[in-house]
Amino acid sequence: MNQETPKNITTRIRKKYELKAQTPFAKLPKIMTPTDYKDFMQAIKYPKGKTNNPDQFINQKEKNDDEH
Repeated sequence: MNQETPKNITTRIRKKYELKAQTPFAKLPKIMTPTDYKDFMQAIKYPKGKTNNPDQFINQKEKNDDEH
């Protein structure tokens, strides 16, 4: 399965809609399709990707703390 990274999603959508950095977030739902808006907001909210296992990052942090 080929999944886009959050950075690729934001880049693709910014190019598709020719969004500038100063485009207000309030205008995005009016500019984009609902699917693109959802994908764009998810990519911004989760820049490292969304996990299906919410404990994944906690467990990784504990593992890293144990190594030091």
